[in-house]
Amino acid sequence: MANVISVLTSKGGVGKTQTALEVASVLANNGNRVLCIDMDGQKNLSKRVGCDLKKKTILDCLTIDEDISLEDMEELLSKSIQHVNNLDIIAGNTKMGLAEKIFPGADDVFLLDAFCKSFVKDDYDFIIIDNPPARNVITTMSIIASDYAILVTDGSSDARDGIQLVLTDIATFKLDERRKWSNIEILGIVINKAKMRTVHFITEVQAYKEDVVPMIEEKGLGKNLFVQTVSDAIEVMEAGDAKKSLQDYKRYGEPAKDFRKVAAEVLKRII
Repeated sequence: MANVISVLTSKGGVGKTQTALEVASVLANNGNRVLCIDMDGQKNLSKRVGCDLKKKTILDCLTIDEDISLEDMEELLSKSIQHVNNLDIIAGNTKMGLAEKIFPGADDVFLLDAFCKSFVKDDYDFIIIDNPPARNVITTMSIIASDYAILVTDGSSDARDGIQLVLTDIATFKLDERRKWSNIEILGIVINKAKMRTVHFITEVQAYKEDVVPMIEEKGLGKNLFVQTVSDAIEVMEAGDAKKSLQDYKRYGEPAKDFRKVAAEVLKRII
């Protein structure tokens, strides 16, 4: 049964989608069966891997009729799951940006969890969920559906504040006895766009290691968390333009090697 991992942040532009893609690519390159689910209405992950955006999307999978037949569900999955390079993906949908209107019911937050458990979790080793940089019903769905989380940030104070908001949401659904809907565990923090020779960035990394990680562990949201920096380099942008992961575009560049370290840290804490 798959380990479901959400990649989370509440601030855009910090490398969230890149992190989801690279972790998925490394795991797949290591022989694992990997499914990516693009929950972000911007569809950046879907575009990055070259999905056919005219095919069925995650929205179609989450809005199925309760009485759908197994045959019809299998047909939907065959039209939704796309095989790109060495991994599978269910593409995102721009309408996910209207999620609060599409999923107004109190029980709708359980739809992704039900979908994964019922239809795809047995077919994969890992399911990687790329989420919107927002606090909404979509991220709530993912927190509930996921076994683990990777938090993504950069060297800015705004992004560190954004991590605190994500932690608040995770605590709400994991620790609140009235609403203990998730068993999600935080695995670690990825700090993208690293410029490690600057005093500012060194100080920022220390703040995560000395302040944020102990706070997460004390709250019971994770244990033995990793903090991994990913080097800032032009090939990150170039790989995006080429619609490739860094593992396929420039495998021995520093960012690609850093993301392999992220995946290794993930595996240490799961296996």
